[in-house]
Amino acid sequence: MNRIITPLLMGLIAMARPSWALPLDESATFAYASRDAKLYWNDQGLIHLLGNQDNRRLLEFTVEDQNRARPLLLKLPFLDYQQPQIVLLLQSTGGKGTADFFSKEAPDLKAPNLLLYTDEQEHYIEANIDTFLGPAIRKPQGQAQIFKVGGERLGLISFKIPEDIHIENVQRAELLLQLTDKQYGNSEISLTQLAIPESYQQAESGLAAQYPTDKNINHHPGVYYADNFDRESWLDTFSEAVGQKDSRWSNAATLDYVTHQHTEHFLDDDGRSALARFDTDKNLALNLDYYFKRHHDQEPEEAYFRYYLKLAPGANISGGGKLPGFGGTYGKAGWGGRGNDGYQGWSARGAFFESIDNADSPWLGHMPIGSYLYEADSSSKYGSILPWGHPLSTISPGRWYSIEQHLRLNTPGQSDGLLEVWVDGVQILHKTDLMFRKTDELKIEKIWFNFYFGGVDKPKYPFDMYIDNIVIASEYIGPVKQTE
Repeated sequence: MNRIITPLLMGLIAMARPSWALPLDESATFAYASRDAKLYWNDQGLIHLLGNQDNRRLLEFTVEDQNRARPLLLKLPFLDYQQPQIVLLLQSTGGKGTADFFSKEAPDLKAPNLLLYTDEQEHYIEANIDTFLGPAIRKPQGQAQIFKVGGERLGLISFKIPEDIHIENVQRAELLLQLTDKQYGNSEISLTQLAIPESYQQAESGLAAQYPTDKNINHHPGVYYADNFDRESWLDTFSEAVGQKDSRWSNAATLDYVTHQHTEHFLDDDGRSALARFDTDKNLALNLDYYFKRHHDQEPEEAYFRYYLKLAPGANISGGGKLPGFGGTYGKAGWGGRGNDGYQGWSARGAFFESIDNADSPWLGHMPIGSYLYEADSSSKYGSILPWGHPLSTISPGRWYSIEQHLRLNTPGQSDGLLEVWVDGVQILHKTDLMFRKTDELKIEKIWFNFYFGGVDKPKYPFDMYIDNIVIASEYIGPVKQTE
């Protein structure tokens, strides 16, 4: 397969974000396969996907600048029908021309169509996605009535093959495009079918695999603390190991519980889960801190933290906020607009985004999550948010997720800090260029059980999150092992 990648696109390889490839949607941009769901392209970005050796160059064609609307029928020599969706890339192979095509949003049935011919009949399959993107185009173009191809503009068209079409009976295939009456010079264009890698890997096992249902997992020498909320008064006993403090914005929430039956728990037992309730009159739902120095000889520079999270069914989240993670604020810096200069404090909490409200998105109602980082010398005194960018980090209401984070602090003054994330045992983030500190006096002070809405704005609608099976350790934990 001949790869045609312009110098500007090649220069963006180092800027790519980590994740795994996944089906795109109409909110695709150069950075995201779905901007709505905060889902990145593949593990090395869109550039890596364009250069995938499994891509199939189908043909090249010319669009002449005649400035008149007309159909363009392309005979396709081969298609890989085993892909979950057929994704076609249109890309300039040279010259300065730009071709404009009608999209499926255009009136009068001008959408791109894939024509499949069998013995029985002709099948017209309308594109489910058509858009264009490029390094300088940040806004999704999937709802526009045209898509452009030329220069740094890449056209993307996706088709889903109906189940009633038996692909083994397909004798030939054609692509029907509709040109607009505005062309900008002659265009040389290649058509390639993209190979979309799988979004998931096999789940990893950790120390939790030795302790079915987490029973006695606290006995493992690598475990700092573990709790499943099933004691008579979890807060009474946990208060000795956890500092509960008031938020500067509102009073700390009281810890409440719900039964496993209420949450449709992932374990078949009669236990309890903790409840983080987000009400419309406050920002804080829950704020508990596990301080290492209070219960161990010293603060670590590396730690793992796993908890289970479920967003209640029907939740409608009107804005973003904070989730559990790591902290080294020491009451001085690294939260609440107190910027990190590398010497006072830092934090790496989790983060959540507002519910996806795009009715055309396959992720409608989901809640993307990520990290909220206060790095040293950040350009913003409020830190920055890093979406984790994977289907497993786009939380579906009504489902339990195992979320594990691993942090290793950087060498003071160097950008070599490590943050890793696993969801349901699948590693979805491996980031190795973080800098939280410039002095070795800053350590991992605490695991920060922070459930906070905003910012300043409060939720427009109440919603609940459920938490369970917390484990803090010095090595990888992994999901709860079910009983045999």
